[in-house]
Amino acid sequence: CPNLLPMDDERALLLYSPHDRVRYHVGTLDVDSCRFTPASSGLFDHGGDYYATSGCRDANGRWIVWGWIRGFPGGKGWNGCLSL
Repeated sequence: CPNLLPMDDERALLLYSPHDRVRYHVGTLDVDSCRFTPASSGLFDHGGDYYATSGCRDANGRWIVWGWIRGFPGGKGWNGCLSL
């Protein structure tokens, strides 16, 4: 579930969840060559139960990111909830 979120004219944030914890890369985005070059990376979520992120900008230009939550104890009915 990759997401490429532009931060400014040159930088972008790449979020992805490889059936594990959500990871990120911040780097430069060259739209003319369709090339993303990562400069730094890390974990976006350290818990492992947040995945399939998506995002959009709010009226102030901030990115709002949400994703699915999984891994709650059986019978609680909370698996598959959305989280901001």
